[in-house]
Amino acid sequence: MITRTPLYRILPVVLFVALFFAVLGCKIEGVPSQQPSQKAVEAPKNALQLQKQVSSARTPVAPTPINFAKKKDPFRPFVLPTTVVSKAGTTSTIRSKKLSNLPIHSFDVSQFKVNGIITGLRENRALIVDPNGKAYVIKVGMTVGVNEGRVTRINPASIEITEQFSDDRGNKRKQVVKLYLPKIQEKIK
Repeated sequence: MITRTPLYRILPVVLFVALFFAVLGCKIEGVPSQQPSQKAVEAPKNALQLQKQVSSARTPVAPTPINFAKKKDPFRPFVLPTTVVSKAGTTSTIRSKKLSNLPIHSFDVSQFKVNGIITGLRENRALIVDPNGKAYVIKVGMTVGVNEGRVTRINPASIEITEQFSDDRGNKRKQVVKLYLPKIQEKIK
Protein backbone atom coordinates (compact mmCIF):
# COMPACT_ATOMS: atom_id res chain seq x y z
CA MET A 1 0.00 0.00 0.00
CA ILE A 2 1.20 3.44 -0.91
CA THR A 3 1.14 6.09 1.72
CA ARG A 4 0.83 9.69 0.89
CA THR A 5 3.07 12.35 2.32
CA PRO A 6 1.14 15.29 3.75
CA LEU A 7 1.22 18.53 1.79
CA TYR A 8 2.72 20.58 4.63
CA ARG A 9 5.92 18.50 4.40
CA ILE A 10 6.27 18.65 0.58
CA LEU A 11 5.51 22.37 0.12
CA PRO A 12 8.61 23.74 1.94
CA VAL A 13 10.88 21.41 -0.01
CA VAL A 14 9.37 22.46 -3.37
CA LEU A 15 9.68 26.17 -2.48
CA PHE A 16 13.32 25.72 -1.41
CA VAL A 17 14.23 23.96 -4.67
CA ALA A 18 12.47 26.64 -6.78
CA LEU A 19 14.22 29.45 -4.91
CA PHE A 20 17.57 27.71 -5.23
CA PHE A 21 17.28 27.35 -9.02
CA ALA A 22 16.02 30.92 -9.35
CA VAL A 23 19.06 32.31 -7.54
CA LEU A 24 21.50 30.17 -9.51
CA GLY A 25 19.82 30.86 -12.84
CA CYS A 26 19.99 34.68 -12.59
CA LYS A 27 22.97 36.33 -14.13
CA ILE A 28 23.60 39.99 -13.53
CA GLU A 29 24.19 41.76 -16.81
CA GLY A 30 25.02 45.39 -17.37
CA VAL A 31 26.90 45.83 -14.12
CA PRO A 32 30.38 47.13 -14.92
CA SER A 33 33.28 45.21 -13.53
CA GLN A 34 35.98 46.83 -11.48
CA GLN A 35 38.46 46.89 -14.35
CA PRO A 36 37.65 48.81 -17.51
CA SER A 37 37.41 46.58 -20.54
CA GLN A 38 38.91 47.23 -23.94
CA LYS A 39 35.50 48.11 -25.37
CA ALA A 40 35.16 50.98 -22.92
CA VAL A 41 38.58 52.29 -23.90
CA GLU A 42 37.76 52.15 -27.63
CA ALA A 43 34.46 53.99 -27.28
CA PRO A 44 35.85 57.55 -27.45
CA LYS A 45 37.66 56.76 -30.71
CA ASN A 46 34.46 55.65 -32.39
CA ALA A 47 32.32 58.39 -30.87
CA LEU A 48 32.18 60.25 -34.21
CA GLN A 49 30.74 57.20 -35.92
CA LEU A 50 27.78 56.98 -33.54
CA GLN A 51 24.43 58.38 -34.61
CA LYS A 52 23.09 61.49 -32.88
CA GLN A 53 20.53 60.82 -30.23
CA VAL A 54 17.04 61.38 -31.56
CA SER A 55 14.82 63.53 -29.41
CA SER A 56 11.17 62.62 -28.94
CA ALA A 57 10.25 66.29 -28.60
CA ARG A 58 8.79 67.93 -31.69
CA THR A 59 10.62 70.75 -33.25
CA PRO A 60 8.51 73.90 -33.28
CA VAL A 61 6.96 74.61 -36.65
CA ALA A 62 6.05 78.15 -37.58
CA PRO A 63 2.27 78.43 -38.05
CA THR A 64 1.17 79.17 -41.57
CA PRO A 65 -0.89 82.35 -41.83
CA ILE A 66 -4.52 81.89 -42.86
CA ASN A 67 -5.84 84.15 -45.57
CA PHE A 68 -9.39 85.19 -44.65
CA ALA A 69 -9.86 87.37 -47.71
CA LYS A 70 -11.62 84.61 -49.63
CA LYS A 71 -13.63 83.29 -46.65
CA LYS A 72 -17.23 84.27 -45.88
CA ASP A 73 -17.88 86.29 -42.74
CA PRO A 74 -20.30 84.21 -40.62
CA PHE A 75 -21.46 87.27 -38.67
CA ARG A 76 -22.33 89.41 -41.67
CA PRO A 77 -26.11 89.74 -42.15
CA PHE A 78 -27.69 88.37 -45.31
CA VAL A 79 -29.50 91.62 -46.07
CA LEU A 80 -27.32 94.67 -45.68
CA PRO A 81 -28.83 98.07 -44.89
CA THR A 82 -28.64 100.47 -47.80
CA THR A 83 -27.28 103.96 -47.30
CA VAL A 84 -29.33 106.83 -48.69
CA VAL A 85 -28.06 110.40 -49.05
CA SER A 86 -30.87 112.94 -48.80
CA LYS A 87 -30.97 116.40 -50.41
CA ALA A 88 -29.90 117.98 -47.13
CA GLY A 89 -26.64 116.00 -47.27
CA THR A 90 -27.40 113.70 -44.32
CA THR A 91 -26.99 109.98 -44.68
CA SER A 92 -29.39 107.46 -43.26
CA THR A 93 -29.63 103.71 -43.41
CA ILE A 94 -32.80 102.08 -44.60
CA ARG A 95 -33.46 98.42 -44.04
CA SER A 96 -34.85 96.54 -46.96
CA LYS A 97 -38.57 95.87 -46.73
CA LYS A 98 -38.27 92.10 -46.90
CA LEU A 99 -35.77 90.88 -44.28
CA SER A 100 -36.68 87.25 -44.47
CA ASN A 101 -38.47 84.80 -46.69
CA LEU A 102 -40.21 83.09 -43.78
CA PRO A 103 -43.85 82.16 -44.34
CA ILE A 104 -44.85 84.03 -41.18
CA HIS A 105 -43.72 87.26 -42.91
CA SER A 106 -45.60 86.64 -46.16
CA PHE A 107 -49.16 87.50 -44.96
CA ASP A 108 -50.81 90.59 -43.53
CA VAL A 109 -51.23 90.52 -39.74
CA SER A 110 -55.03 90.73 -39.98
CA GLN A 111 -55.12 87.45 -41.97
CA PHE A 112 -53.78 85.38 -39.05
CA LYS A 113 -56.22 83.60 -36.71
CA VAL A 114 -55.55 82.96 -33.03
CA ASN A 115 -56.18 79.33 -32.06
CA GLY A 116 -54.85 79.35 -28.51
CA ILE A 117 -53.09 81.37 -25.83
CA ILE A 118 -50.97 79.90 -23.06
CA THR A 119 -50.50 82.09 -19.97
CA GLY A 120 -49.03 81.51 -16.56
CA LEU A 121 -45.61 80.28 -17.60
CA ARG A 122 -42.50 82.42 -17.56
CA GLU A 123 -43.70 84.14 -20.69
CA ASN A 124 -47.02 84.01 -22.45
CA ARG A 125 -47.22 82.27 -25.80
CA ALA A 126 -49.86 82.11 -28.50
CA LEU A 127 -50.69 79.78 -31.36
CA ILE A 128 -51.60 81.56 -34.60
CA VAL A 129 -52.55 80.05 -37.97
CA ASP A 130 -51.88 81.64 -41.38
CA PRO A 131 -54.40 81.51 -44.27
CA ASN A 132 -52.68 78.38 -45.65
CA GLY A 133 -53.30 76.52 -42.38
CA LYS A 134 -49.73 76.50 -41.07
CA ALA A 135 -49.49 77.10 -37.32
CA TYR A 136 -46.86 79.15 -35.46
CA VAL A 137 -46.12 79.52 -31.76
CA ILE A 138 -45.23 83.15 -31.04
CA LYS A 139 -44.08 85.05 -27.97
CA VAL A 140 -43.49 88.69 -27.11
CA GLY A 141 -40.76 90.26 -29.25
CA MET A 142 -41.21 88.10 -32.35
CA THR A 143 -42.07 89.61 -35.73
CA VAL A 144 -45.19 88.70 -37.70
CA GLY A 145 -46.64 89.83 -41.02
CA VAL A 146 -45.54 91.65 -44.16
CA ASN A 147 -44.62 94.85 -42.29
CA GLU A 148 -42.83 92.75 -39.67
CA GLY A 149 -45.01 93.86 -36.80
CA ARG A 150 -43.60 93.10 -33.40
CA VAL A 151 -45.67 91.18 -30.85
CA THR A 152 -45.89 93.61 -27.92
CA ARG A 153 -48.40 91.94 -25.59
CA ILE A 154 -50.09 88.58 -25.15
CA ASN A 155 -53.15 88.68 -22.87
CA PRO A 156 -55.34 85.71 -21.92
CA ALA A 157 -57.88 86.93 -24.51
CA SER A 158 -55.90 88.71 -27.24
CA ILE A 159 -52.58 89.44 -28.92
CA GLU A 160 -51.31 92.96 -29.67
CA ILE A 161 -49.01 93.45 -32.63
CA THR A 162 -47.41 96.84 -33.32
CA GLU A 163 -46.50 97.53 -36.93
CA GLN A 164 -44.19 100.35 -38.02
CA PHE A 165 -44.25 101.36 -41.63
CA SER A 166 -43.86 104.46 -43.75
CA ASP A 167 -46.84 105.80 -45.63
CA ASP A 168 -46.93 107.27 -49.14
CA ARG A 169 -45.42 110.56 -47.99
CA GLY A 170 -42.50 108.87 -46.21
CA ASN A 171 -43.81 109.49 -42.67
CA LYS A 172 -43.31 106.69 -40.17
CA ARG A 173 -46.55 105.38 -38.75
CA LYS A 174 -47.39 102.95 -35.98
CA GLN A 175 -50.42 100.75 -36.08
CA VAL A 176 -51.56 98.42 -33.29
CA VAL A 177 -53.44 95.34 -34.47
CA LYS A 178 -55.31 93.20 -31.94
CA LEU A 179 -56.05 89.57 -32.69
CA TYR A 180 -58.65 87.88 -30.46
CA LEU A 181 -59.51 84.29 -29.67
CA PRO A 182 -62.51 83.09 -31.76
CA LYS A 183 -64.99 82.94 -28.82
CA ILE A 184 -64.10 86.41 -27.61
CA GLN A 185 -64.20 87.81 -31.14
CA GLU A 186 -67.83 86.57 -31.49
CA LYS A 187 -68.76 88.43 -28.27
CA ILE A 188 -67.20 91.67 -29.57
CA LYS A 189 -69.20 91.56 -32.81
